[in-house]
Amino acid sequence: MYKIMIEGFKTQAQAEAFIKWYEGQGEQDAVIWFECRMQEGQIDVDSMNVDCKKTYPLQWKDDVVKMVVKPK
Repeated sequence: MYKIMIEGFKTQAQAEAFIKWYEGQGEQDAVIWFECRMQEGQIDVDSMNVDCKKTYPLQWKDDVVKMVVKPK
């Protein structure tokens, strides 16, 4: 089994919002979903892009690869 570790969130609330978005929406309507959570006061950012400089090229360690986000 392979794993992706996602790191770079500034707060636990951001990490939980990302998990809930991924579980419910996937990549569809990400901007709208995060904007709504921000307007509701759940998080303080409206997007969580991948930090390509820290993520690529993908560096596997056994069966784990790391993806770094940079919340705006």
